[in-house]
Amino acid sequence: MIRLVYCVSRSKDISVEEFRRYWNDEQFSVLMNAFKKLYKAIKTTKNLVLNVPMNTTMLERQGTREPYDGIIELWWESAKYLIALNETSEAEGFRQKMRAFEKQFIDKSRSTIFFSEYFE
Repeated sequence: MIRLVYCVSRSKDISVEEFRRYWNDEQFSVLMNAFKKLYKAIKTTKNLVLNVPMNTTMLERQGTREPYDGIIELWWESAKYLIALNETSEAEGFRQKMRAFEKQFIDKSRSTIFFSEYFE
């Protein structure tokens, strides 16, 4: 199983509440569903990091950086279609729409995106 993992940090000039409004906005859900359909993903998840004291405690104990604000995952059985799909004009048009929406609330310089392989 192949997963695309997108760990998202909010823009420094917006509050956590504003970030969450964008994250839960219907337009973002529509874009995520379009991404899933266009890229033929079998599963998508969109998670918000919990704002709980235990996160701060773990961060301090482990000496890690602050948590991301949200995490998106898309799943595929294999990567065989991804390269071809990614090179289409339809995919490029979609990426432009997604970037335009995301720039309102996501700090790309503090976010990361990568593929991983999932084993049970």
